[in-house]
Amino acid sequence: MMADVWFTSDFHLGHFNIIRYCNRLFADTQEMNAAILERLNASVKPNDVLYFSATFAWADRRP
Repeated sequence: MMADVWFTSDFHLGHFNIIRYCNRLFADTQEMNAAILERLNASVKPNDVLYFSATFAWADRRP
């Protein structure tokens, strides 16, 4: 079986304000991160190639 090639970007994992800025329908970053990764894993298989550009994750520095 031939591998698929995927291109993606701008997950902003851990970035709380991206939920508000982009009207993402999540209560918090944990819910958002889980949904994004679940959807990614449902599509991209172990032998596939995934190219990722731009913001992958964000350091949450809130106290």
